[in-house]
Amino acid sequence: MHIHIPFYESLTIEKFLAFAKECKGGIALQYLPDNKLDMDKLPRQFIANVIYTLLEDDFSDWVSTQIEFHNKQQAITGNKMIELDADIAEIFHMSTSTSGKPSSLSMILSNFSIFLLNTA
Repeated sequence: MHIHIPFYESLTIEKFLAFAKECKGGIALQYLPDNKLDMDKLPRQFIANVIYTLLEDDFSDWVSTQIEFHNKQQAITGNKMIELDADIAEIFHMSTSTSGKPSSLSMILSNFSIFLLNTA
């Protein structure tokens, strides 16, 4: 199993291990080295994948929560909030996946991109 985890302050190896210690009786820690010297030699991605393999949705849900929190903090503190037209926002929030057919949002964004190119 494989999980992709961005490099955020809230997603450090220490925090992975703290979560793993509290989840399912710390079973994931049984498959990782006990001493810090050996742990420091392991790649971050390896540690994350071992934990994910054993804890599955518990770990991926925790990672998703950390990512969402980080993104909200960045949007607020970095003044990166954008305002969408109410109709576009509704279409955007209703879309949960992409398919072979273009969605209303993709059509709107495509038309908007063409408009921007023509006005530049």
